[in-house]
Amino acid sequence: MRYRVNHTTRYSYSKAVFFEPHLFRMRPRSDVSQRLDNFSLVLHPQAVGFSHGLDVENNAFCLAWFEGLFDSLEIISSFAVETLRENPFDALLIGDSFALPLSFADQEQIFLAPYLRHGQALEPPDHLKVQGLAEEICRSVRNDPLAFLHELNQRLFKQIVKVERTETGIQTVHQ
Repeated sequence: MRYRVNHTTRYSYSKAVFFEPHLFRMRPRSDVSQRLDNFSLVLHPQAVGFSHGLDVENNAFCLAWFEGLFDSLEIISSFAVETLRENPFDALLIGDSFALPLSFADQEQIFLAPYLRHGQALEPPDHLKVQGLAEEICRSVRNDPLAFLHELNQRLFKQIVKVERTETGIQTVHQ
């Protein structure tokens, strides 16, 4: 399956500001699951310099730096990917991965530590709502990890309504 994505983000400021170097992580990865056919990142104002690289987790980034003062920033990313897996559920569960909650080997826990800090990125009311949904789904599928992912996917597909917003700021889970 092929996907083509074009995404634009615009920031407007009440007065001209200086942009510190910006780190953009917008390039999809190419791996055994998907092939990146093309990618472009366009910035307005145009950056005076770019540095492309990989971070410690092997994710691509682009570091851009600017000269001058600006009252807006526009980021336009475009890419095309081809998914390579015929069956996205072709994983084989091994070890302790047959039931939720999953347990991980010590070395895996070190790598996964940022992702295993339950709810630290959310405010308490949002954390409780997300946790409640996860627990409800977990119970309904009797702790089966693959059934959990399937049910979560189905609920998100059925319940999330696309809402175009023009106001600034980050929205809560409730919004």
